Parts: sequence; C-alpha cells; structure tokens
Amino acid sequence: MKQLNQYFRALIFFLLVSLNCFAQEKNPIYDIEFHFGHSRRIPYAKVDIKIVRRGDHYKLFLKSSPRDSSGQWNYSKKDTSFVISKEKFDELVKEVESISCTDIVKDAGTMGFDGNSCEIMFGSYGSSITYKIWSPEADTRKRNLNHFLNACNLILKTAGLKPDDILEK
Repeated sequence: MKQLNQYFRALIFFLLVSLNCFAQEKNPIYDIEFHFGHSRRIPYAKVDIKIVRRGDHYKLFLKSSPRDSSGQWNYSKKDTSFVISKEKFDELVKEVESISCTDIVKDAGTMGFDGNSCEIMFGSYGSSITYKIWSPEADTRKRNLNHFLNACNLILKTAGLKPDDILEK
C-alpha cells in the first residue's frame, strides 16, 4: 500500500511538472529567483536572489545571511541590489530554460540527512515553474542535474558570489 501511495505521488508530480513545462513556451520570463539553504553551514547559510525584468530594466536583489551572527561570518551577510544588462538576463533565461523537467522528475525523491536545498523559480505574471533540489552538487552527473547546477552557478556568479563558497563539492 505504501509503495502504491508513493507511485501515485510520483505520477501526480510528473503530470504537474509536465503541464508546467509547456507553460514556459507561451509566457516570456520576467522573474528568476534562487533560494539556497543549508542546515548546518555557518557562512552563507541562507541565500536569496531575485532577478526581475520590468520593461527594459533588469535588476538583481541579493540577500544572504550566516547562521551565526558573530563578527567572524559577517562577510556572508549581504543585502543589496544592482542593475544587470539585458544580455546577462537573456543568458540567465537561456540557462534556466535548459533545465529539463524530465530530468528533475527522475531525481524526485532523492534526499539525504544533511546538505543543502537549492530552488530555482522562473516565469511571468501569474505563471511560474519551480524546481527544488536537495544538494544538486552531490552526484550531479548520475542524477542528471548538470543543467540545474549550471543555472545555480550562473545565478550565483551574476549576484557576485562564488559558487564554490556556497555549494559544496
């Protein structure tokens, strides 16, 4: 019975993701978000990045915080925003659109006891796609998450962060 219940959950998840995959072809992308959280890391324990397109203006908002508020980790506390180029935004859009929803479905259910959570959300007004993956840098190739991890890395670099300081290797 438990296996049957898991089967139905996976089937429903696959159907919802499949429907969302078709939605991205109809709607231009105006927002890209990246959310990172780690259960035990002290610096960069939480990172939130939002990139928005409003007309011909492209802006990135970055907020990150350490788990411990002692001065030692203050370098990872950031709350800033800045303008990015249309070309950089288009590069980000291309990268997030390269994420295959069928690869994400294959990875559904992968989890561990420790690690991080990476979430990428993108879309337009009222319609978005969200992928939330446990530790995409763990067995990336085996889990078929190359495009997802590439998108994470590009978003972090665009925000002026070093992916190696945040994502574990």
